[in-house]
Amino acid sequence: MNATKTVLFAISTGTESIEFTAPYDILKRAGANITIAKGKDPAIPDLSLTVTTAQGLKIQADILIEQVTRNEYDMIVCPGGLPNAEYLGKCKELVEMLKKQKAANKYYTAICASPAMVFEANGLLEGEAGTRYPSMQSELKNQSKVKDRVVVSNHCITSQGPCTAIEFGFALCEALFGKEKAEELKKGMVFY
Repeated sequence: MNATKTVLFAISTGTESIEFTAPYDILKRAGANITIAKGKDPAIPDLSLTVTTAQGLKIQADILIEQVTRNEYDMIVCPGGLPNAEYLGKCKELVEMLKKQKAANKYYTAICASPAMVFEANGLLEGEAGTRYPSMQSELKNQSKVKDRVVVSNHCITSQGPCTAIEFGFALCEALFGKEKAEELKKGMVFY
């Protein structure tokens, strides 16, 4: 599993800071080649690549989502936060990429509000178990694992929210790089 793994992070205004930074950091430490793509933002229709998170953190995206639709990735990550999850769920280019990802048995992942607003809303949880932010868990059709902090269902990985973001990041790392690499990083990052 030493081949370079490619990961796309899809973000827009209102992304939950830790749900972006924790998995980004863990995957970067593992050796992933990461692209940050900004989704369409009705509030800021310009072509700026700067995204302001729900907590006011400024993230500089690498590219716009519509510019990466022909690219292939080993994993696509959708952090939560509002209105980010709403915008990503309505981003036709991203939804098409996620549908192709699922059809190709490649990883597609989401945390917090995004499992419902991006995945469930667009049929991407069909046949999969998942979880999401606790106060909104009733919105998922499949309730079998909705109380779990992180759910790995085939190539779909979901998680509950800000305080599960590190666990989510390690689940993504294990999926792409294997259990040994994830355990090595947990030890080095003092995650016991």
